[in-house]
Amino acid sequence: MGARESRKAPNSYLALIALSVLLVPFSAFLHAASVLLEWLSPTEAHRQACRGRDGFQQRTVLVTGVGTAKGLALARAFHLCGHRVIGADFEPDSSSSPSPARFSRCLAHFHRLPIPSSSPPCAKYSKAVLDLIRTHATTLWVPAGPFPHHDAHARDLITRAHPSCAVAHLPAPTAVALTPCRSFLALAMHHNLRVPLTHTITDRRDIYRHLTDILLNPSSRRSRFLLRPATSDAASYRPDAPRGVLIPETPTARDALFARLPVSPAAPWVLQEGVAARRRVRAHALVVAGEVRVFVASPAGGRCCAALPPAGGEEVGGAMLRFAQELARRVGGPRVSGHVGLEFLVGDGGCGERVWAAECRVGVDAAVVLLSGPGREMREMVAAYLAIPAAGKEGRHGVVAADEGGVQVVTPPEGVAPRYWAGCDLAELVFLPFWQLLCFRMSFVSYSEHVLAFCYCFWNWKEAMFTTWDPVPFFVLYHVTLPSIIWASWRGGTEMDSNVAALFRQ
Repeated sequence: MGARESRKAPNSYLALIALSVLLVPFSAFLHAASVLLEWLSPTEAHRQACRGRDGFQQRTVLVTGVGTAKGLALARAFHLCGHRVIGADFEPDSSSSPSPARFSRCLAHFHRLPIPSSSPPCAKYSKAVLDLIRTHATTLWVPAGPFPHHDAHARDLITRAHPSCAVAHLPAPTAVALTPCRSFLALAMHHNLRVPLTHTITDRRDIYRHLTDILLNPSSRRSRFLLRPATSDAASYRPDAPRGVLIPETPTARDALFARLPVSPAAPWVLQEGVAARRRVRAHALVVAGEVRVFVASPAGGRCCAALPPAGGEEVGGAMLRFAQELARRVGGPRVSGHVGLEFLVGDGGCGERVWAAECRVGVDAAVVLLSGPGREMREMVAAYLAIPAAGKEGRHGVVAADEGGVQVVTPPEGVAPRYWAGCDLAELVFLPFWQLLCFRMSFVSYSEHVLAFCYCFWNWKEAMFTTWDPVPFFVLYHVTLPSIIWASWRGGTEMDSNVAALFRQ
């Protein structure tokens, strides 16, 4: 769904609201069918089976950011494994656009959180989370909201003020070291992890010094290097940023280029290894006591989350998993637990595909929805989260039982269906193309291809928010929350991109 200012495109806003209203009967039928299916084959039986296991001990888990698909997926996983789940999320002051998770069956209680209004740390937000933890005697906090750096500072406060509650989040110093892109690349290079070689240039002599080191390194001698101005944001350090100036191969041409380069401490440049990436892959990892316990890899930039095999049979997936493991061990250490999101670039490495880590994020990635289905993998993921309290007290050896091959890593089950977001795909593949068809900006053949693509998603993939045993959040999201936010965006003159698109594919 493209970003449009409401004042320039009011018809698009009203059309999306009309589409939501027109689909209410279909969603109501889907809800009724879900109730019938759940009566015939109850999913709650999985919860009862988990609670009946020997040695089961119910925990109280707080999940924040539960209104997103990833947060709701984690809350449902804890619920289906027999635990008590408290949900919290951001809502406007009015009740006109409630969080979809407020109506979920998996939550024992739902609370509204204050939106952080300042740069980290935000004392009001941290205190609100701490009050919830104390009120409900929470043993584990899983942050899944859109403010990971605020969560990192809140985590440090909670571990001091309420040490009996573990937090599935990296400490603030570690989170700052891993983001932004410039800091992550420098840290990875320091630990000899595979990232595109990147240097900040403030003097022409820096270029010659770094190029000399590169020529002495056999692994990077064949690579091409680029120069681009270092902007104030982190975009100039991303390996997939717009191409800069390619460094010539001959010394004479290089000297001529460097002599013209307007580089200074006030106007630095970036020297970076060129990466001819054919595709991008994002990965989600849960680190427990310095070890990766959960790992999910998915293609980036597509309409869905689809699992890539991370080990055994997939060279690219295995390389990404090994990178995440080395990063967790060298940067995190045995007393660090939390979520790490990585973005990889996959390109030609001469004798097969080569993988470079391009960016790191702290917080939960949407790919975690691939582990939300009832089964062994979901139970093992929940067990990995519940091992975090032991990590804070006993260190690495009190957390998991490792075999000779190392710590067991939970990955999505083989053949897991990709997750898609029905509302976004319906607008992108059916509704907006239909409008283009009526305006003679799209052919009927092209529109038919879009409709067939949506039908393929509908029949072969799984909706990220919808489950038969908990269908109300799906209904509320598309028929209450999003229409009310779109209406408020139109009337307030704000951009839809900041209010609505962020709720899709989260």
